Amino acid sequence: MTKPRWVAETFVLLTEDAPRTGYTVKRGDDVIVDLYHDAGWTKKEVRTHARLIAAAPDLLVALREFVADVDAVGVEAVGEDWPDLILTYKCAKAALAKGEA
Repeated sequence: MTKPRWVAETFVLLTEDAPRTGYTVKRGDDVIVDLYHDAGWTKKEVRTHARLIAAAPDLLVALREFVADVDAVGVEAVGEDWPDLILTYKCAKAALAKGEA
């Protein structure tokens, strides 16, 4: 059985003061996080953050595969043909370390 994907959906929360709008990030019926427009971010920033959080599991898989592919070929071999890729590889490893700490 496959796990449900993470998705970002808009919501409106009715409160006593005023309606609050934002995005909720869910996996199936499980809410991962709610992000509100009135938390100091613009609507566009909230939408971007919610979508980035929803994409995080896929991004993690892609980074792991990228690092594993470069490791399999060898960092030195990759660097000879594409020197800029070494910096990208180092940034990917740092991001993985941060995300998996």
